[in-house]
Amino acid sequence: MKFFSSNYEPDEWGHQKMITAEEANALADAIQRAAEALRTGNVALLEKKGPVLLRDDMTLEELAAANALPSQTLHDFIGFLRHGEFVFAWDD
Repeated sequence: MKFFSSNYEPDEWGHQKMITAEEANALADAIQRAAEALRTGNVALLEKKGPVLLRDDMTLEELAAANALPSQTLHDFIGFLRHGEFVFAWDD
């Protein structure tokens, strides 16, 4: 525990971070408000298309999901956050 840092920088698997259900719900609420502002035109999101992620064995659904723009994935991320606490870490 002497190497543990109480922040959202997960450094590596040995230093994974847990987001509590309360934090996840608050983040979902904030993203929901931002998504609503985007939907109503109160905020503009500048989306820049970059390279396409492609793999030989990808299905069309996997291709679409891997290359979705941020505005297309907000709803899915909000749904993920509503499930409660989760752990994350860098896996390089």
